[in-house]
Amino acid sequence: MDEIGELPQHLQVKLLRALQEGEIKRVGSNETIKIDVRVLAATNKNLAEMVEAQEFRSDLYYRLKVIQLTIPPLRERVSDIPLLAKYFVRKFGEKLRKDVASIVPEALELLTAYPWPGNVRELENAIEHSVALAFGSNISVQDLPHNLQATPPPTVANGQFLGKRLTLKALEKQYILETLNACEWNYEQVCKFLAIGRTTLWRKIREYDLEEGRDSENV
Repeated sequence: MDEIGELPQHLQVKLLRALQEGEIKRVGSNETIKIDVRVLAATNKNLAEMVEAQEFRSDLYYRLKVIQLTIPPLRERVSDIPLLAKYFVRKFGEKLRKDVASIVPEALELLTAYPWPGNVRELENAIEHSVALAFGSNISVQDLPHNLQATPPPTVANGQFLGKRLTLKALEKQYILETLNACEWNYEQVCKFLAIGRTTLWRKIREYDLEEGRDSENV
């Protein structure tokens, strides 16, 4: 079950009943069917915070949380980007019937420098876009989505980054503040864009003292 955090409350009740009782009734039928299934559920939201905000049922949350696997966001596993990009190039080359086999180094640098707020799905969409536009067997910088073309690649010399390196926390602070100002501090829009809950957003605002960086135009 993908995006389990988006499941409406009335369907959460039905899923919980099915998991607890091990039986279901098909729509329009009075016949009870016994089920023996293993449920794999995924979400990019913090279900614990959704439970706290009463947006997700606590009983269903604990029923699902038997074994939990946490996958870091794509920006924290940059080494995976070339592997995933190569897979998606092959996938969409076959789907679109195009003889696209690789990505030029300059384009790959932009892919690895981009923060990927939409994680793997955004990367998949970007590669599909690029394969569709590519001429010949390679994806060039010009084939990438425009927002990726504007991403400055990291400057490296002798294996070392040049200039000031920001810590992961500093990058997160900067990114959240830029998103807040871009959305004019509309918490609902910011949460949707960052794919986080309001509780997390408020905690980050307090943690990083982001009110100090609020644009005067948005006050």
